[in-house]
Amino acid sequence: LSGDRKVEAFIDPQDEDTSVSVVFTPIPADYTRLNAFGGSGTLKSYLVPDDSSLISEKTYGETYTVSYETPNTEELKAKHVISVFSLRPAESVVGLTIQTPVERWLKVETELTPIVTSLKVKSD
Repeated sequence: LSGDRKVEAFIDPQDEDTSVSVVFTPIPADYTRLNAFGGSGTLKSYLVPDDSSLISEKTYGETYTVSYETPNTEELKAKHVISVFSLRPAESVVGLTIQTPVERWLKVETELTPIVTSLKVKSD
């Protein structure tokens, strides 16, 4: 990725359409609160495509979680997506995204949901 951003991505060996990615993005020193990005409404508009169906969103402290499903298109299968963004004040934003085809979600939900809830970001 450009700048100092870093990404780690993992693909399910049993289904290449299922993936988990983690992105680390440096931020300016004056970004010390999640609402410095314009609040959760701005994050939602940045993360969730217009044609998607919002399932849930939650802000807890400096962590924002959104779950949605994308529609089926000629090019892509419908996906169930969960993204979590957590702020390390004046340092970075850590984003974790999980996506899998909608029809596979119920089969893997119990395996993938703990990944989302396990994200803990600590400031130095």
